Amino acid sequence: MGHKFHKKSTEDKIAWGFDLTQVKSDEDFLKVLKKYGFKKVSAKKTTDVYYENVTYGQKFGYERFKEYLPTFANKDGIRITVECMGGKGKDKGFLGYIGINAPSRALPKLREFLKDFRGRKVVKGLDVENAGGITTYVKEESPFESGFIGVE
Repeated sequence: MGHKFHKKSTEDKIAWGFDLTQVKSDEDFLKVLKKYGFKKVSAKKTTDVYYENVTYGQKFGYERFKEYLPTFANKDGIRITVECMGGKGKDKGFLGYIGINAPSRALPKLREFLKDFRGRKVVKGLDVENAGGITTYVKEESPFESGFIGVE
Protein backbone atom coordinates (compact mmCIF):
# COMPACT_ATOMS: atom_id res chain seq x y z
CA MET A 1 0.00 0.00 0.00
CA GLY A 2 1.51 3.32 -0.98
CA HIS A 3 1.23 6.70 0.66
CA LYS A 4 1.51 10.09 -0.95
CA PHE A 5 4.08 12.33 0.62
CA HIS A 6 3.08 15.86 1.41
CA LYS A 7 5.41 18.57 2.61
CA LYS A 8 4.51 20.32 5.82
CA SER A 9 7.18 22.94 5.24
CA THR A 10 9.69 23.99 2.63
CA GLU A 11 12.02 21.27 3.87
CA ASP A 12 11.98 17.89 2.17
CA LYS A 13 11.28 15.77 5.26
CA ILE A 14 8.91 13.06 6.39
CA ALA A 15 7.46 12.88 9.91
CA TRP A 16 5.67 9.69 10.99
CA GLY A 17 4.15 8.61 14.28
CA PHE A 18 2.62 5.73 16.21
CA ASP A 19 0.54 5.84 19.37
CA LEU A 20 0.83 3.51 22.40
CA THR A 21 2.94 0.84 20.74
CA GLN A 22 3.97 -2.52 22.15
CA VAL A 23 6.33 -4.99 20.49
CA LYS A 24 7.07 -8.67 21.10
CA SER A 25 10.19 -7.68 23.03
CA ASP A 26 12.83 -4.96 23.27
CA GLU A 27 15.25 -7.49 21.79
CA ASP A 28 13.05 -7.97 18.70
CA PHE A 29 12.83 -4.19 18.29
CA LEU A 30 16.61 -3.85 18.57
CA LYS A 31 17.09 -6.63 15.96
CA VAL A 32 14.87 -4.81 13.46
CA LEU A 33 16.71 -1.56 14.15
CA LYS A 34 20.06 -3.30 13.62
CA LYS A 35 18.85 -4.80 10.33
CA TYR A 36 18.33 -1.24 9.01
CA GLY A 37 21.59 0.12 10.43
CA PHE A 38 20.16 2.03 13.37
CA LYS A 39 22.36 2.88 16.33
CA LYS A 40 21.30 4.49 19.60
CA VAL A 41 22.37 8.14 19.62
CA SER A 42 20.79 9.27 22.89
CA ALA A 43 18.63 8.18 25.82
CA LYS A 44 17.70 9.37 29.28
CA LYS A 45 17.35 7.36 32.44
CA THR A 46 13.80 7.50 33.66
CA THR A 47 15.07 9.01 36.91
CA ASP A 48 16.53 11.93 34.90
CA VAL A 49 13.20 12.91 33.38
CA TYR A 50 11.18 15.59 35.09
CA TYR A 51 7.45 15.00 35.32
CA GLU A 52 5.15 17.85 36.34
CA ASN A 53 2.99 15.38 38.22
CA VAL A 54 5.50 13.52 40.37
CA THR A 55 3.03 10.83 41.38
CA TYR A 56 2.31 10.03 37.71
CA GLY A 57 6.01 10.22 36.86
CA GLN A 58 6.97 7.76 39.56
CA LYS A 59 4.12 5.46 38.64
CA PHE A 60 4.78 5.75 34.90
CA GLY A 61 8.51 5.61 34.52
CA TYR A 62 10.77 5.59 37.49
CA GLU A 63 9.92 2.09 38.57
CA ARG A 64 8.58 0.63 35.33
CA PHE A 65 11.23 1.45 32.69
CA LYS A 66 15.01 1.63 32.39
CA GLU A 67 15.23 4.46 29.88
CA TYR A 68 13.17 7.27 28.48
CA LEU A 69 13.23 8.83 24.99
CA PRO A 70 15.89 6.63 23.41
CA THR A 71 16.67 7.90 19.91
CA PHE A 72 18.08 5.80 17.09
CA ALA A 73 19.53 6.98 13.76
CA ASN A 74 20.88 5.35 10.61
CA LYS A 75 23.04 6.44 7.66
CA ASP A 76 19.91 7.08 5.55
CA GLY A 77 19.05 9.98 7.86
CA ILE A 78 16.09 8.27 9.53
CA ARG A 79 15.72 9.08 13.24
CA ILE A 80 13.35 7.25 15.59
CA THR A 81 12.50 8.26 19.15
CA VAL A 82 10.41 5.99 21.35
CA GLU A 83 8.85 7.03 24.63
CA CYS A 84 10.45 4.35 26.80
CA MET A 85 12.28 1.02 26.80
CA GLY A 86 13.33 -1.61 29.28
CA GLY A 87 9.91 -2.26 30.74
CA LYS A 88 9.48 -4.75 33.53
CA GLY A 89 6.72 -7.31 34.00
CA LYS A 90 3.65 -6.52 31.89
CA ASP A 91 5.51 -3.50 30.45
CA LYS A 92 8.09 -5.64 28.64
CA GLY A 93 8.16 -4.53 25.01
CA PHE A 94 6.15 -1.36 25.67
CA LEU A 95 7.60 1.49 23.56
CA GLY A 96 4.74 3.96 23.98
CA TYR A 97 4.54 6.88 21.61
CA ILE A 98 6.92 6.84 18.65
CA GLY A 99 8.14 9.66 16.44
CA ILE A 100 10.04 9.15 13.17
CA ASN A 101 11.75 11.80 11.02
CA ALA A 102 13.44 11.12 7.70
CA PRO A 103 14.50 12.92 4.55
CA SER A 104 12.08 12.13 1.71
CA ARG A 105 14.88 10.35 -0.20
CA ALA A 106 14.81 7.71 2.60
CA LEU A 107 11.13 6.84 2.05
CA PRO A 108 11.84 3.47 0.33
CA LYS A 109 14.04 2.37 3.27
CA LEU A 110 11.48 3.67 5.78
CA ARG A 111 8.74 1.64 4.07
CA GLU A 112 10.90 -1.52 4.31
CA PHE A 113 11.51 -0.85 8.00
CA LEU A 114 7.79 -0.28 8.64
CA LYS A 115 6.86 -3.63 7.06
CA ASP A 116 9.18 -5.43 9.50
CA PHE A 117 8.04 -3.22 12.35
CA ARG A 118 4.24 -3.06 12.04
CA GLY A 119 3.48 -5.45 9.19
CA ARG A 120 2.30 -4.79 5.65
CA LYS A 121 -0.95 -3.00 6.51
CA VAL A 122 -1.18 0.57 7.73
CA VAL A 123 -2.68 0.73 11.22
CA LYS A 124 -5.90 2.71 10.91
CA GLY A 125 -8.44 3.55 13.53
CA LEU A 126 -8.15 2.90 17.21
CA ASP A 127 -6.74 -0.03 19.15
CA VAL A 128 -5.21 -2.79 17.05
CA GLU A 129 -3.83 -5.89 18.72
CA ASN A 130 -1.51 -8.24 16.86
CA ALA A 131 -0.92 -5.62 14.19
CA GLY A 132 1.79 -7.64 12.46
CA GLY A 133 5.53 -7.40 12.12
CA ILE A 134 7.00 -7.26 15.62
CA THR A 135 4.21 -5.06 16.99
CA THR A 136 1.60 -6.70 19.18
CA TYR A 137 -0.42 -3.56 19.91
CA VAL A 138 -0.70 -0.19 18.16
CA LYS A 139 -3.34 2.42 18.93
CA GLU A 140 -3.03 4.48 15.77
CA GLU A 141 -0.57 5.31 13.00
CA SER A 142 -0.29 8.75 11.48
CA PRO A 143 1.66 8.52 8.22
CA PHE A 144 3.76 11.60 7.53
CA GLU A 145 2.51 13.32 10.67
CA SER A 146 4.46 12.66 13.84
CA GLY A 147 2.09 14.30 16.27
CA PHE A 148 2.90 11.99 19.16
CA ILE A 149 6.43 12.76 20.32
CA GLY A 150 9.19 14.76 18.79
CA VAL A 151 12.36 13.15 17.59
CA GLU A 152 15.33 14.00 19.78
